[in-house]
Amino acid sequence: MGGQFGFFDVRGRNQRSPCMKALRVLEAEWHITLPQPQRMPRSFGPRLLEAPVPEAVDVPADVRQIKDLKVAVVERAEDVRFGTR
Repeated sequence: MGGQFGFFDVRGRNQRSPCMKALRVLEAEWHITLPQPQRMPRSFGPRLLEAPVPEAVDVPADVRQIKDLKVAVVERAEDVRFGTR
């Protein structure tokens, strides 16, 4: 949304918040009338499980006993998925 009005941050990312603020100011000054906000279903964040997670079985007490365990430092959003680094 903010891109068509030139609302970008220093990294060139689209900035929706300043665009929405400008629209609300125009509405408050009676220059425009905005439609009612639409409530979008949330598709992110934690989700509740249907049932409890079963107890772990045969998990070593010492992490060094886990064969082929890999630990990666996550510094960027692209690194969140397993195996991207």
